[in-house]
Amino acid sequence: MTDLHPIEHLRYVARSGGVPAAMLVEETAEAVLGLSSRFGQVDSAELLVACRRILSRRPVSGPLWWMAARVVTAADVRREVAELLRELAADRTAVELEAALPHGATVTVVGWSIQAAQGLLRRGDVSVLALDALGEGAELARQLGLRGIVATRVAPEAVAAAVAASDAVLVEASIAGPGEALCVTGSVPAAAVARHLGVPVWLVAGVGYRVPQALYDVAIARWQAEPDGRVEPEPADVGRDPTEPRLRNEERLDVALVDRVACEAGLLAAPPIPTTPNFPRVPELEHLGVVLAERDL
Repeated sequence: MTDLHPIEHLRYVARSGGVPAAMLVEETAEAVLGLSSRFGQVDSAELLVACRRILSRRPVSGPLWWMAARVVTAADVRREVAELLRELAADRTAVELEAALPHGATVTVVGWSIQAAQGLLRRGDVSVLALDALGEGAELARQLGLRGIVATRVAPEAVAAAVAASDAVLVEASIAGPGEALCVTGSVPAAAVARHLGVPVWLVAGVGYRVPQALYDVAIARWQAEPDGRVEPEPADVGRDPTEPRLRNEERLDVALVDRVACEAGLLAAPPIPTTPNFPRVPELEHLGVVLAERDL
């Protein structure tokens, strides 16, 4: 990516789909550093515009909001980028999840959960029921199986049976505020069934995923700006009845359905969902609104 102009690099990152959050943050940080002048300084106005653009395109990534808030308020952007990347690399969420899981536990995991998978791989002696939310569970089960974990794909209609056989249900947040989290579609019914059956629900949300209420509200407003939660149309949308319900990739999970939050600080009681430490307030990002569209990138 070194041959791209910094703004082109940001445009590339913003349009990348299916990228792990830590990798997305690192790529974005690299592009932000590319905005530096030859004197090693970053133009603050250009930096803010770049951050607002990528957040408008990828509003449901908590770590991107965390990164943007940190770099926009930093006195030394290069040092701040290096520090936040160190914090991501040192994220103990997987370690804490490993320690919290009982020996020989059976857990239901909703969809493709990178953070949860890291903890499960560290634990090793668990059985995983991978709920095939949006078709992601089969691949999670396959990848865990290749690494020695007993993992089984579970069809969405079998969610009750899976939860009943589990010691805990793991749902992963893409972004979380104090009172709710945005998770892969299928998380809400799984959590509701777990609450009915008395099975604990653990929300997995590591460093950067948990944002202050003001930023969460802005992210949700941008996400809701499109009727299906996407920020660009797909070919199948052409000529579609706008009143017809459409499947979103994410759904809002209320903290009332969450028993614990698995994060870098351990397995914490909920509510509330604790905000990531060192998360500065940035009024310029709180007023992002929903005005930036795909054509602006």
